[in-house]
Parts: sequence; structure tokens; C-alpha cells
Amino acid sequence: MTVWFLSQRVLPPVVVVIPFFLIMKTFKLLDTHLALILAYTTFNLPFAVVIMRQMFKELPDEIEEAALVDGCTHFGVFFRVVIPLAAPA
Repeated sequence: MTVWFLSQRVLPPVVVVIPFFLIMKTFKLLDTHLALILAYTTFNLPFAVVIMRQMFKELPDEIEEAALVDGCTHFGVFFRVVIPLAAPA
């Protein structure tokens, strides 16, 4: 999965313009907001995933363990500790 995300960053966007156009034409999405959302997501999501994955991997496990010991649930650790620490990325 990571290889696919990275390949989307290496591949020039011009290569996928015609297939993307044909897909949008097939689904009758030309000149719609949904087509723009899909296009921007397709080209920008791989970069965001790689950046955020690295940020989450760099967070120390001890901080999460300390929150669990203090009585936080796993969801609480994610929303109250991990997300605020990863926000600058």
C-alpha cells in the first residue's frame, strides 16, 4: 500500500489526466465539484499520508502508555494526546 502512495508522488500528473478525464466523462461528473474533489484527493492524499505516517511513527510510545496508565482509553489517547502532538505536521 505504501508503494502505491509513493508511486503516485513519483508519477507525473500529466500521465493520469486522460484516464481521469475518461472516468469523469463515463460517470457524467465533468464540470462538477465532485470531480474536483476527487482530482485533488487523488493527487494530494499520497503526500499527506506519507507525512502523517512518519509523524505518527516518531511519537514516543511512552507518552501513549502514560496516558493509558492515567486512565485514558485507546480512543482518548488518540484524540487527546496523539492528534494534538501530530497537529503541527
